[in-house]
Amino acid sequence: MVLLASASLLLIPLLFAVAAIGKLLGGFSRSQQALAGFDVPKPLLLPFHVALPLAEMTAALLLMFQRTAWWGGVAALALLVLFNAAIQANLAVGKVEEDHEISH
Repeated sequence: MVLLASASLLLIPLLFAVAAIGKLLGGFSRSQQALAGFDVPKPLLLPFHVALPLAEMTAALLLMFQRTAWWGGVAALALLVLFNAAIQANLAVGKVEEDHEISH
């Protein structure tokens, strides 16, 4: 049980860091496509392209240190809730993307 708890202390920040780096290395055009799939207005594409990876990396860094882990948990939870809300909103209107990042 201690091993599982210790592993999660490393894996969760790693998950957010990898997500942030992937978004940044994927380039603006790929990020623009993904964000457009969530109906983000065109003027907000660049701010979201910068803000999402920044928020994910911030959550990852905050989760790594005991003093800031609580705030990192709040940030990580907020990101997950917002992302899930966006997915649910798309599903509610019948919008389903055929091209999934995870399948590549």
